[in-house]
Amino acid sequence: MELQQREIDIENGQFDLIRTKSQNEFRGNVNLRLGISGDNPNLDRIFDTPTNSPSVAVSFNIPLFDWGEKKARIAAQEAAIESQELNYTDEQNQIIIGIRQAYRNLRNQVTQIEIAKKSQTNATLTYEINLKRYENGDVTGMDLNLYQT
Repeated sequence: MELQQREIDIENGQFDLIRTKSQNEFRGNVNLRLGISGDNPNLDRIFDTPTNSPSVAVSFNIPLFDWGEKKARIAAQEAAIESQELNYTDEQNQIIIGIRQAYRNLRNQVTQIEIAKKSQTNATLTYEINLKRYENGDVTGMDLNLYQT
């Protein structure tokens, strides 16, 4: 999920770069409006004498000189995308490190379990040996209790 979110962030950064590159470019707008409008103080008679109000508007935006603003915006957006890509790589590495750490912990736990089983086996054998020594009279009851503990 984290990697998918980072990929989405990178894609959004690419879209922002496209928008940034399109700023300060030659642009033209044409607006055409046709319709009628009424002008009467009485609301129920507003369209008794309508007036036609067609209009056409043309506008152009021609950037002459932006003092390097566009170039700076593009560089900033490219740096943001690079930062997002580095975040993606970092997140990927963190996931890999986490998986490796979990694997090492599992292997360590398996080893600890094997050691504990062998320790239990050794303790059982030691107790049995000392129990035989107690039965033979070589060890006192207090010593057997100590070995049992």
